[in-house]
Amino acid sequence: MGEPSTCNSSASGASLFRNGSQSRVLGITESDHCDFESPTDWLCTSACTGTNLRFDDATLQATIRGMSTAFAAWMLGLDSSGENWWHNGGDIFDELALDGAISTL
Repeated sequence: MGEPSTCNSSASGASLFRNGSQSRVLGITESDHCDFESPTDWLCTSACTGTNLRFDDATLQATIRGMSTAFAAWMLGLDSSGENWWHNGGDIFDELALDGAISTL
């Protein structure tokens, strides 16, 4: 999930996902609504772009794409190593968390 802002109803969807029995809600540090669009457009970037003090847009988008791809491959049974992106103790998860790029919400 992106950082809470007016462009995502202050991350109101997080509570919906937290209520799932097997849910895992992770935040991508400094990400905004536009970082999840690929490609985004001028309207989004003029109204919804957040402040990036640590991570640039390319880094944020690479993290989002990596996590999304890993999750899909893992859940579809195509690549069990995708779990390493989503759980404590997974080498990629731990690296992203140590870097401050992700957090558990």
